[in-house]
Amino acid sequence: MRIAIIYIISGFGGNVVCSLFIRSSISVGASGAVFGLLGAMASQVFTNWPLNSKKLKVTSNFSFSVYQFKITFYSSNCVLRFIRQ
Repeated sequence: MRIAIIYIISGFGGNVVCSLFIRSSISVGASGAVFGLLGAMASQVFTNWPLNSKKLKVTSNFSFSVYQFKITFYSSNCVLRFIRQ
């Protein structure tokens, strides 16, 4: 249930922020929600790092998520339009 709440709030917030910066076109998508989930995962990893016993597994999962974030970030149409303006 917490993941669904984070997903919905970050998706709504991401679309609102994108519409504030790019007023010339309409853009919708789930990238803001996915980035919100990545941020929530990062905060959980860094907050609970001393308590975690499987540091290698957490590090590999987090590294893969950051790699996916990088691929999504560079292929996102909203980000490319914002950079070109």
